[in-house]
Amino acid sequence: MIKAIDTIYNGYKFCSRLEARWAVYFDKVGIKYEYEKEGYDLDGIWYLPDFWLEDFRTMSYDGGKTWIKESAYVEIKAQLPTEAEIKKLHLLCEATGKNGYIFCDTPGAECWVVDVSNGVPPHEYWFFDDNMSPFSGNDNKSWFAAESARQSRFEHGKKGI
Repeated sequence: MIKAIDTIYNGYKFCSRLEARWAVYFDKVGIKYEYEKEGYDLDGIWYLPDFWLEDFRTMSYDGGKTWIKESAYVEIKAQLPTEAEIKKLHLLCEATGKNGYIFCDTPGAECWVVDVSNGVPPHEYWFFDDNMSPFSGNDNKSWFAAESARQSRFEHGKKGI
């Protein structure tokens, strides 16, 4: 089995470079995060979500261009999650009444998001194509942040950006 490389960035020791790249993205767009803030026992299922985002902005589901601020748990995966991974985050969302997302792949247009928020059935959509990024309109911060995250290097003591 291939093991991910622990990576230090912004005072955190991330379990993978992929998680560190998402932290770079969050920093660049101004989203405050806590990494592995707290673990949970969900009726015998132990779970430690990757990120807690206190002020995350998402597009309203009413079909309009309404932005809502929310707190959310975020899990980072290199590929689409398994049913068991989705179930753990969904259980946490139900127990806490908070929203949850699984970001799959690096930040950018190829990234899938699985929404497992409380009160909705899990569903998938593109990250940037569906205005999931925390910026809208002509603001290119999200694209530049994704580019910075993908270009970040952590080899040989480098700090990322």
